[in-house]
Amino acid sequence: MSLKKTDLRDAVWQRCGRPVRDESAQNVEVTNEEIEQFLDEALERITDWVPNKTVRYITTVADQQTYSVPSSVLNILDVYRDSAGVFYTKFDDDIWLAASPLELQGISIYLNPALYDIVMGQVVALERMNAVDFDFDPTASEVTLMPQPSSSGDRVYYLAAEAWEWTDSGTFPLTQFRRAIMLWAEYQVLAQLEQRRSKLSGQPRAGGTIGYQAGFVLESASEKRRIQFEAEALRLSKVFL
Repeated sequence: MSLKKTDLRDAVWQRCGRPVRDESAQNVEVTNEEIEQFLDEALERITDWVPNKTVRYITTVADQQTYSVPSSVLNILDVYRDSAGVFYTKFDDDIWLAASPLELQGISIYLNPALYDIVMGQVVALERMNAVDFDFDPTASEVTLMPQPSSSGDRVYYLAAEAWEWTDSGTFPLTQFRRAIMLWAEYQVLAQLEQRRSKLSGQPRAGGTIGYQAGFVLESASEKRRIQFEAEALRLSKVFL
């Protein structure tokens, strides 16, 4: 079951003490749009720890050494060259159930368990047989193969690191990331509340009169969420190798 951004937004709002979010209110503290922006940032921060690993390929041109890759590729983790042009025959026959040849272009190994088992379980053998040296330029979105391909039409497959994103419908497929997403958004909301409420010291607010003590509590709670996020992101980085 996928995560819904709107559900997480409301859950974050609840866990942060139900601050004023009605944009028509005079003393609005955080808006739905701001919370959703924090949820977007959460995926960006998670990507720093656990990027989405995808399988992609480029088609060689004789005597051409440098090739463009999609701008969504943040890094190239491994490059595997199969001169026969068929990457998946190096793996178990079950890969035919995991993905068709066309689907292998940009398919996430984390979102396709069968493909994950096959790729991660046998990728060492493939690397030993067909690994090539390469240089990746993230600014230009180009990869340079070494040695230079001598023939055209071969497929050179690579394992790419890409950013996690919400779908167009505002969902995210990995429920294992829920806690990390929530913690980052809560960290940002609480930090914003501390800043905005500190400017209104002594005035009655939704959570009571805000003074130095309350501001300190919010700051401490925000910092706690940040530390918890980093711990959870580290845990995920060990689970999603």
